[in-house]
Amino acid sequence: MMNSCPECGTFVLVGGVKAEDGKSYCRRSCADRGIVRRCAHVIPPDVVREEALRVRAGECPKCHKQSGVVESRMVHCVVGLINVTWWHDESFLSCRACHRRRLVSRSIRTLLFGWLSVRGIFMTPVRLVKNVMAWRRPDPETPSDALIGHVHFDLVLKLARAPATAEGATPASAPTRELVASK
Repeated sequence: MMNSCPECGTFVLVGGVKAEDGKSYCRRSCADRGIVRRCAHVIPPDVVREEALRVRAGECPKCHKQSGVVESRMVHCVVGLINVTWWHDESFLSCRACHRRRLVSRSIRTLLFGWLSVRGIFMTPVRLVKNVMAWRRPDPETPSDALIGHVHFDLVLKLARAPATAEGATPASAPTRELVASK
């Protein structure tokens, strides 16, 4: 039977990921977005902001060093192969040093392979300029909206995947203070 992913609309022919709600998603990331969409209202904004401040001052998730401000950062890449063009805008949490390493590697890949398709000819300069702008962009004084979004997403997933505390209670209905206390 052909089903479509409730998150992105992709047809799920065989397999996919079954979520707790019984729906079939095309991949784990879509199932996670579905969980977050249903449960995002459970965690108060002040808890999310407090956690974002903790993450921002903590160690980098990439290099595991206390080497500066952890922030949500973007890297842009494009690869072209005659008729096919693949592009990716990647958002991740890292310190500035890890971000710059990833910027250099993705920019080199874009510079070498981005031009190899018709669409890539136009997309390559745009992606390279975006990477240069990301390199030069200073860290914000307070947690960015993107960092708060990443933290909120992670907190909701932790809460949804936590074992139920009371008989008959779903993980999403568990009190948020337990999640905050476990930090």
